[in-house]
Amino acid sequence: KKFIAVNLIVTPEYLRRMTSEHPDVVIYALRLDRGASPDDVLQTKPGARWSEESGLTDKQYIVPGGGGFGEIMNNAWC
Repeated sequence: KKFIAVNLIVTPEYLRRMTSEHPDVVIYALRLDRGASPDDVLQTKPGARWSEESGLTDKQYIVPGGGGFGEIMNNAWC
């Protein structure tokens, strides 16, 4: 069975896991955040050093992330 995932922001970790667990998935995203990658990896095109790319901190925060986007979308900022 094939399915489509539509996201605003994705990380390399998400893409690796989804394509590993669901090889038939089609993923669309507005932005790939890989800001937690080493500086030399960031100097390359996305995907060139895929296994070294990272978009999550140790606390699983997306870097650079959407700022307060999640709070605004969920009215959690009130």
